[in-house]
Amino acid sequence: LEELWSLDVGVQVQALDEVGSIYAGTNGSGVLAISTTGDIQWEADPGAVIDALKAADGQVFTNTVGGTLAARDALSGTFTWESSRGGGAAARGLEADGGSIYLATENILVALDSSSGSSLWKAAPSGSIWAIETL
Repeated sequence: LEELWSLDVGVQVQALDEVGSIYAGTNGSGVLAISTTGDIQWEADPGAVIDALKAADGQVFTNTVGGTLAARDALSGTFTWESSRGGGAAARGLEADGGSIYLATENILVALDSSSGSSLWKAAPSGSIWAIETL
């Protein structure tokens, strides 16, 4: 394999969207959109360290350690919506499927409408949640 480019941004979490852009949550609490040629397309500051990142439905979803799930337009980085789940447990997973975004922490699983951030449902299982994945 031949390295085509590299970019040192202190990446903490990352995601790839359906058109090939790369999204990175940096150690310094920033979100970057990076083209497949290594050019930074946009940068945003969600205001806190990101512990989960997902690209789907034309948006980039970030969850912060402080408990805020937010959406940005994938092409422009423009802020779309945010939903607060309160502080506490770090994300155990962030998934998207069919117009919904799912966030899991150790104690809860939340489903939100991906276009508006409106709550669809919330579940608190009796045991711990370790990971989630949509099929």
